Amino acid sequence: MSDFDKARMKEYLEKFRENSGSAKILRYRTGLEKLDQYLSGGLQAGLTVLGAVPSLGKTTLALQIAETIAKSGTPVIYYSLEVSAEWIFMKAVSRQMFLDSELNGRACPSANELRRVWTGKEEAILSSLEKLQAGAENLYIVTSNQGRALTAQFITDDVNEFIKEKGKRPVVFIDYLQLLSPDDKTSYQDNRRSTDVVIEKLSTLARGKNLPVFLISSLSRSSYDTPARMQDFKDSGSIEYSADVLLEMQMCAVREGKKSARAMKKSIRDVELVILKQRYGECGEDVAVRLSYYPKFNLFLDGQPEKKGQDEDRKRQRSFFINNSLVMNRIRKDDYRVGGEGNTDAETPTSFAISDHIDSYDCAILDAIYTLIHENPGKRSFHARGVYTLLAGEPKSVSGDSRQEIENRVRRMEKIRISIAHEKDNKRKEYAGSLLPVTQRGGDQTVFCFRKGEEMPLYQYAEDCRHFQRFPRELLQVTEADPRKPDARRPIRNDKTRIQLKVFLMNQIDFRRYKGYENMRYDAIFAGVFGKKADDIRERDRDNCIEAEKRILDYYKYVGYLEDYRDYGEGIELVGKIRDPESLEFPEKSAEDAANDKK
Repeated sequence: MSDFDKARMKEYLEKFRENSGSAKILRYRTGLEKLDQYLSGGLQAGLTVLGAVPSLGKTTLALQIAETIAKSGTPVIYYSLEVSAEWIFMKAVSRQMFLDSELNGRACPSANELRRVWTGKEEAILSSLEKLQAGAENLYIVTSNQGRALTAQFITDDVNEFIKEKGKRPVVFIDYLQLLSPDDKTSYQDNRRSTDVVIEKLSTLARGKNLPVFLISSLSRSSYDTPARMQDFKDSGSIEYSADVLLEMQMCAVREGKKSARAMKKSIRDVELVILKQRYGECGEDVAVRLSYYPKFNLFLDGQPEKKGQDEDRKRQRSFFINNSLVMNRIRKDDYRVGGEGNTDAETPTSFAISDHIDSYDCAILDAIYTLIHENPGKRSFHARGVYTLLAGEPKSVSGDSRQEIENRVRRMEKIRISIAHEKDNKRKEYAGSLLPVTQRGGDQTVFCFRKGEEMPLYQYAEDCRHFQRFPRELLQVTEADPRKPDARRPIRNDKTRIQLKVFLMNQIDFRRYKGYENMRYDAIFAGVFGKKADDIRERDRDNCIEAEKRILDYYKYVGYLEDYRDYGEGIELVGKIRDPESLEFPEKSAEDAANDKK
């Protein structure tokens, strides 16, 4: 006989009969009724992997489930490689206050607001803190900023030590896979192989210690607007084979063939959790749990949002669109030649010619005009005052001189010709015509109408090539602390330079969010705003530009767009995390400000 243990089916049948058919499998309820039903009662021992695109709420969902399990008396260890312990705490308090208020968003602060001084809510905060105590003693948070690298081996050793010390098996959460540092002995140049080894270790931990491991994973970019599939999971083929349960979160709009970006702007998002794999239960691309997600208050609830809430969301959504195409960026940086076809980029199949010079303020005006027209597709006219109001972000401060300059620039751009040639899928496409094909309306010299049958070539090109960035309009409504009124803020004064600077910074910061760059040199900022080298700009103008930039960046810190920044002499270094601008939450506007926006 070999050394392998052998057991006949007969022995298993006898054990089953002795237990009267009741399998002794521990289940840990997630707090989401429909999900628990699909999982036959909740999480169980084994490896569960949750994947989702950025900003969809995967960390929030994992934290909410972890808190629910901890409240039941089961120890939970949450390994966080991205979110700080302070931020986890703020999310929990905000979620509890939102639940206590019976989902009245006006009565409680968001997690971001809790990080700042919040007066008048001390009693509600203390009440929520008391309720959170029930699970707090069972929830252990381990972050990557505690002086040690988080690896699969470290987590395995840490869990074993916990079991030895406490005498209890915990439920383990890991946020998230792609940020786990490779072990020294398993460091591979091939990310796929390294990830496979990590998955193997975590799977061994789950099965060897008979405990649930809940692992968050990012998805490949190709999955952002496609229905959930197993192949969406990045860097590893082991995930789909080793996971006992494989979950993918997506916007319900994606299943309906729509883009997710618009749906993700809503304050109540219609989300579904697709159960792609379940080793011992129902699964498939059509097996999904529908959830309502309140991103501002870090809460998931069963079921889809009420239609009333969705309609109110649609009315509140107001964005600013920035044309981020190759051509527009070359023009902003004054990196082009007027006249002939000399504006060709070696790395992209695009060339363009323009008959006269335009600067970054012209580009900002074009972005504002496109935004106004995009939001009202049936409307083919715009008012010069409306353009300035949008760019300034402050309806009450539109001077006659500012409006007059926009009118003059629009009239000038109407006379400028532009042609763009672009190759896509081995097909050459050309866009040509007036840069801004408009005429003034009759006796009203401040209203401009698009000429029938003509479109803006720059924006035809950008729409075809998907080169638009979308930002909350509130990022244009820059405010600062009011020294005369504690806890109050006032809008900064707007002029042409500050408007150019706001649009430039929004564009550049989001570029750095994608690329991971940290520095913005003053020379590049001056070139983007003034269209000149630093030596060609008066020292006073340079100093004023730097001062205005810091006030804008202070506001971006205030609203949570930036974590921090510092001046290193030759420019600005962005410190810490840059958030997705579409995930930002802003205070509700007063009725007066909302009415002014409509004007």
